[in-house]
Amino acid sequence: RKASTISRKNKKAVLAEPQRKEFAPLFAVFWGCLGLEGAYLGLEPLYLGLEPLYLGLDALYLGLEPAYLGLDAAYLGLEAAYLGLEAAYLGLPNPYLVLPQKIPRLPLFSIVLIFRNLYNEKTTRSQKGVLTMRAYYKEFFLFRDVTVMCVLLVPLLLFTLYHALAWQIWLSFAVGMAAYALSEYVVHRFLFHMKTPKDPFLLKMIKRLHFDHHSDPDDLHLLFLPLWFSLPNFLVSSAIFLVITDSLVWTAAFLSGIMTYFLYYEWTHYVAHKPILPRTEVGRRIKKAHLWHHFKNENYWYGVTHTSIDKTLGTYRDQKQVEKSATARNLEKRGR
Repeated sequence: RKASTISRKNKKAVLAEPQRKEFAPLFAVFWGCLGLEGAYLGLEPLYLGLEPLYLGLDALYLGLEPAYLGLDAAYLGLEAAYLGLEAAYLGLPNPYLVLPQKIPRLPLFSIVLIFRNLYNEKTTRSQKGVLTMRAYYKEFFLFRDVTVMCVLLVPLLLFTLYHALAWQIWLSFAVGMAAYALSEYVVHRFLFHMKTPKDPFLLKMIKRLHFDHHSDPDDLHLLFLPLWFSLPNFLVSSAIFLVITDSLVWTAAFLSGIMTYFLYYEWTHYVAHKPILPRTEVGRRIKKAHLWHHFKNENYWYGVTHTSIDKTLGTYRDQKQVEKSATARNLEKRGR
């Protein structure tokens, strides 16, 4: 009997084994689902705990959003008012009369604050003003051509400072700065304001270098001089200086002076076309003169960082005595 019982059990096991193998995938899926369900139930309390925090942050965001939009609208209004006041301060017709319809009207106290900040020599910058200047610095130094010039200038300055004990180094550096300060006026007046060329290639080049800048003074890509123009001129000037002095160290200092003054020129030019009020009286005069050059008469005020050569050669006049030019915004129409 025992043998027959064992044989029957073995027979049942043998018959049931294929069925177990057949349903094995289903069992695996079933137990897997139970395991995931358990994990889900375990994570559910955590999710429910984070949900109030998420809803709280979302409510805070929605509360701050109207305030942000209000501040942004106020900023646009202040910007528009600044542009209008600057044009009035320069004695020019306001080129910003056509303003977006959505800019809100400013209350009287905002106008008073703008006047105080514009014309007070000891302007105190608010926290928002500091952030605005940081944005301008970021825009300036992260512009591609300016960034490349800064990267090239750093090793040159380090090499120059390594030999800074020799007085010839400082003299070469000063000569480089003076050379660019002089070329600034000469290139601007006699090259950038040349008569409209007939050659299509030359016309295209001069339009990129300066003509188009007068048509669209606020375009950064037209405001900064391109690398393909600046770098070759720097290299040629340095080669001439190397031939004269026969000193690589002095030439490096000379080139450092040129590039340092060039970046100063680009920054001054950038400030002239941005709603930034220079802190010094000299800076404010230079900015006004450059804007007169753009909006009053293109035949005067060629200096960008200084007006000394303008005053020497008679191209600096009282803007009230100078007639408004019809071609100040379009140099190409002056004739060939």
